[in-house]
Amino acid sequence: MKIESAIKEIGHVIDLWIPWKIRYDFIPGVSIGIVYKGRLIYSGSFGFADVSRRTKMKPDTLFHIASHSKMFTAVSILQLVEKGKLRLDDRVSSYISWFKGRSKHSDAANITIRQLLSHTAGVFRDGDTPFWETGDFPKDLKEVFSMKSLAIENSMRFKYTNFGFALLGLVIEKASGMSYAEYIAKNILKPLGMKHTYPDYSKGMNGIATGYGHEVPDQKRIAFKHFSANAYASATGFISNVPDMARFISALSLDSKSGILSRESKKEMMRAHARTNGNDEYGLGLDIYYEGNRKIIGHGGGYHGFTTGTFLDVQNDVAFMVYTNSAGSRPSVIGSSIMEAAVNLAREGDLHSGKKALLRRYEGLYRNSWGDEVVAASGRALIGFSPDSSDPWNKPRRFVPTSKRDAFLMKSDNVYGSFDEEAVFRKFRSGKATELLQADMPLKRVQQ
Repeated sequence: MKIESAIKEIGHVIDLWIPWKIRYDFIPGVSIGIVYKGRLIYSGSFGFADVSRRTKMKPDTLFHIASHSKMFTAVSILQLVEKGKLRLDDRVSSYISWFKGRSKHSDAANITIRQLLSHTAGVFRDGDTPFWETGDFPKDLKEVFSMKSLAIENSMRFKYTNFGFALLGLVIEKASGMSYAEYIAKNILKPLGMKHTYPDYSKGMNGIATGYGHEVPDQKRIAFKHFSANAYASATGFISNVPDMARFISALSLDSKSGILSRESKKEMMRAHARTNGNDEYGLGLDIYYEGNRKIIGHGGGYHGFTTGTFLDVQNDVAFMVYTNSAGSRPSVIGSSIMEAAVNLAREGDLHSGKKALLRRYEGLYRNSWGDEVVAASGRALIGFSPDSSDPWNKPRRFVPTSKRDAFLMKSDNVYGSFDEEAVFRKFRSGKATELLQADMPLKRVQQ
C-alpha cells in the first residue's frame, strides 16, 4: 500500500481514538496533521481551543509552538551562510560586541555560531530570572548576560540553551541588517506562503488557543495568559498552526524545491553534532532520533500551557504535527506512533479495501466493569486498544475475521489474555454493533 493510502487509513483510526484519548487524559484540545511529500494528507482537530467559552479546536487554530522557533532560526543562519553574510564557525563575539568575558569554565571569545546552533556552546539554559514562571521575558538580552552565562566549557558536550538561540537572533539581525521578525517574514514566511505564522506574540492577536497548565490532583487545569517571548523570540516565541507548519516541515525535506535552503545546507542541519539522551542526537536547530535505520528530524516545543511536536521521516518524506493546548501532554509520542503506523502499514500492504464498510460496523468504544477498549478497523482486521493509549498500533489486540458472520478470532501478544478465542459482535443499532461477546467478559458499546 502506498504511504498516502496508509495515512488515510491511519487518519480514520485517529478520528476514533483521539476524541476519547483527550477525555481520558483531560487534555483540552489537540490538532494533528500528517504530511506526505509536501502535501497535508490528513488534518484533524479535537476538543476545545478554549474550555470556558466552549470554543472548538479548528484546523487553523494557532498555538504557541515554542522551541520550533529554533528550526526557523537555524534555517535563517544557513541562508545567511549561503549568501556569504557569515560562516558557521565565526565567533559570536564578532557579531555581538558585548558578548565577551571569561569564567572559570569558559571564554566567550571561543564560542562559535555552530556551537550555539548545536547546543554545544556551554552557555546556561535561560538565566536566573523566573520568566518561565512569570511570563515576563527580558526585552534586552544584554541584561541577562553575565559570567554565570558561561556555565561549562564550550564544545565539550550537549547543553540545551534558549539563551544561545536568543543570541542567534541578534547574530541574524547584525548579519542581515534587518530585525529578526522582518528577516523571518521576508525569507521564510512569505516564500512558503505561511500567512498565519508569527515570530512572537503581540497583544490583541486573535485565533490563538488558550493554554492550560499541567494536571494537579483534585484541581482543574489552570488557564494561562498569553506572553511575548521578547528577546527570546528566536528561541521560543513562534506562533503557528498545522497548515502553516505543514508547509515549513515540507520545505526541510531533501527533495523539496521550495528554494528556502539548498539540499547541502539541509543535510548539514540534519547531521548529528551532539548526542543528547540515549541514542538521540541534535543537529543544527533540529532534534534527531532513529526508527531502525530511518532518521527522524524536527523539534518539540513547550510554552505556558502548550506542548507541541513536529517531525519528519527523512527517508519516507512523511511528517507529523501534534499540537496541544495543555502542559504535560506527550504530542511527540503520539505523533511518532502515527508516523510509524503509516510507514509500517504501507510497507506491509495490509489494506482491508472492500471490507472497509463491513469492518466499520463494529467500531466504537466498548466497556465492561474491567475497563474500556476502542475498537477500530486497521488493515484487514480490527484492533482493540485502551482509549488513553499513546501508541494504539503497538501490540494491540487484533480481531481477525472468520467465515462466521460477525465472528472474529482474537489475537494478542498478551499470554494472559483470551488469544485464539472467538469474539462475536451483535445487537446492531443504526448499523453499528452494540455488544462484543468475548469469553466471559462481554463489553457494551458506549455512545460517543
